[in-house]
Amino acid sequence: MKQSKNEEMIQDQNLNSTTEISVQSTDDIAALLEASTGLEKKKPSLSLTQKYFEFAKVGEKTRGIFFGLTTINVKDKESEDLREIKAVQWISDKQVYINGGANLVSQVEKLNLPKGTAIEVEFTEKSGNVKIYSISLLA
Repeated sequence: MKQSKNEEMIQDQNLNSTTEISVQSTDDIAALLEASTGLEKKKPSLSLTQKYFEFAKVGEKTRGIFFGLTTINVKDKESEDLREIKAVQWISDKQVYINGGANLVSQVEKLNLPKGTAIEVEFTEKSGNVKIYSISLLA
């Protein structure tokens, strides 16, 4: 593979694989090097490992900062095959939470919420197998 002026190749001899790192400018390299100093003094501020938030009872609420939509893999109940679905992400108490409820995802898509919006989500009712949610802005 031919390397361009702005790309570096790193060869991992133990795994016999190649990782490509794209660097846009020398300013990017300088900023990365500066950010990498003093890491031993820094403390974790947010867990990026997502936790699934399952609404168990009607009336249950959660508050957070909307973090966008993502996709997750779920097992199909009938075929047991994995399939990909959209899920809502939010941050609360230094943790990223997700929920893939179809009604919740649909509402968030229609609202076109910007990332960083403070919201409250409430599980309001269950209609058959579908959980219905209410989304409120926090001010």
